[in-house]
Amino acid sequence: MFMMKKRLFPLLAYMLAFALMFTTVGVFNTSYASADDVDAEDEEDEEDEEDDEDLEGLGDVANFDAVSISKDKATLKWDKVEDADGYEIQYKLDKKGANWCDPITVTKARYEVKKLSPGKKYVFRIRAFIYYEEDLDDEEEEEEVDDGLTYEDAEEDDEDSEDEEIDDYDYGEYTTLKFTTLDRQGKGQTSTVTVKPAMIKKISYSKSSKKVTLKWKQVSNADGYIIQVATKKDGKYKTVTTLKTNKKTQFQKAYKQGKKDAKYYFQIIAYKGSGKNRVCAKASPAKAVTVPKKKK
Repeated sequence: MFMMKKRLFPLLAYMLAFALMFTTVGVFNTSYASADDVDAEDEEDEEDEEDDEDLEGLGDVANFDAVSISKDKATLKWDKVEDADGYEIQYKLDKKGANWCDPITVTKARYEVKKLSPGKKYVFRIRAFIYYEEDLDDEEEEEEVDDGLTYEDAEEDDEDSEDEEIDDYDYGEYTTLKFTTLDRQGKGQTSTVTVKPAMIKKISYSKSSKKVTLKWKQVSNADGYIIQVATKKDGKYKTVTTLKTNKKTQFQKAYKQGKKDAKYYFQIIAYKGSGKNRVCAKASPAKAVTVPKKKK
């Protein structure tokens, strides 16, 4: 009996050491996974800030103007929009109940509209577009569906839809223009134009312990800029200030550090004109700025 106990003690000690080893490995594995989760969250925050710089969709048509106006025609011009395949133009009489004409599609940044009426006020609008052409045959080849057809029936069906295609367009925002044609004698006010300024494409920033400095490129045909901020990227933006000059292309905002890190989103809108005649560009892509918590 004594010999059996003597043999059992080393065996039990070995089993206990083996169990402790697996328990320790499990603890370290759990701690390591938690560290990975923290790193992943930090990477997501960095990617979120990088995504804020991406543009969504086509830009607005800038500098839409009438370079010449007569009693029955006018020549329109505008700045080219990057990546656009063409432009869609519509116009109507500037009065209640008037209908837009059928869309006019052009590929150049200039167009002469004819057959206007003398002494009439018109409103024009233009937007850029990207054109996509999708072949239905390519999509059908990717998906094999058992629809009960024999091989011969399916082959005939393919012949009927051989040239079938889908046309798809992505559009930018409208830019508008108003003017009055000359009267029958060739006299009158030639234009009442307020040209829409270009969109600010990118905001950069720097920050110190007490303030954030935003910077952007000057918009040549703007009269000033509207600075807005929100606590969520897709949230409600509030105007912080309005700069009444296009030459000032940076803005400083002081902040207070709280108990937790805080993230703010800034956007800038270029504008031209004042009061009821003010025309605003599309808001810039939102820029995320993280304000660190107060150090103890």
